[in-house]
Amino acid sequence: YVSDNTLKEIISAFKEKDIGCITGNPTSIDNRNIKYGYWSHLVFSGIDKVRKRLSKEKKFFECSGYLFAIRNGIIKEFPLDTSEDSIIPYLFWKKNYKIKYLGKVEVYVKNPDNWEDWINQRVRNIKTVRAKQVRNLKKHVDNFKENWGKAMQDDFNTAGALGNLFDLCRIINKSMDSVGDSTTLGDAVNEILILGKTFGILEQDPDDYLQKEKLSKSEIEISEEQINQLIEERTSARTDKNWEKSDEIRDYLNSKGICIEDCAEGTIWRVKSLSPDT
Repeated sequence: YVSDNTLKEIISAFKEKDIGCITGNPTSIDNRNIKYGYWSHLVFSGIDKVRKRLSKEKKFFECSGYLFAIRNGIIKEFPLDTSEDSIIPYLFWKKNYKIKYLGKVEVYVKNPDNWEDWINQRVRNIKTVRAKQVRNLKKHVDNFKENWGKAMQDDFNTAGALGNLFDLCRIINKSMDSVGDSTTLGDAVNEILILGKTFGILEQDPDDYLQKEKLSKSEIEISEEQINQLIEERTSARTDKNWEKSDEIRDYLNSKGICIEDCAEGTIWRVKSLSPDT
């Protein structure tokens, strides 16, 4: 709940035309005499001091998710893949609006009073943000399906379709960094592969493609076919426990600039980086 002066103070503050966002003062109602209550009061007090200073100096700061208000009609669309109390003030700031802190407008907060509840609160926060990011990715996947189809129907507008492809790739990379793997991410990659098949691109395994590119750009005097043949011979030698021959083949490939690595899936190879361009 909030202090009785909340609406009056917010309405009054928005009379300043350059104010885009307003945030209130989170105030702990926990018992100061227990550990978690003490820390909640200490943290909120520190945040209060910082926001007062930044607001007075008319510098940027993030709003409190417990209580903040924005000027209507300025920002039309809001990102769904990040915390609103962080991104919304930034969007207003970019449009040269100020952020104002109302220290006397209090929002009363009951914080966790034990370790288990504290951990559960953190987990809920993370899950909420992750769910928003996954929904945002799904929205972009749906838009991609529609937009690249429209582009192809528009006199085979390949430039437009590829533009949609690059946009989705950017969103996928962002989602991988923040969320990691998800079913929606798999759907997004599948849609890219469908488009790639239409254009005859993205049909090679990425690792194989990159190795072939490195091999073609290097000065290595050995072909891919020869490399694969020697690896087969080495595998047979290892099966026969002919370690001397196995080592000879490995050393020979190494002398040609080819590194090999034995793993659960078999033996893989890569071109050594001979220079920054290879």
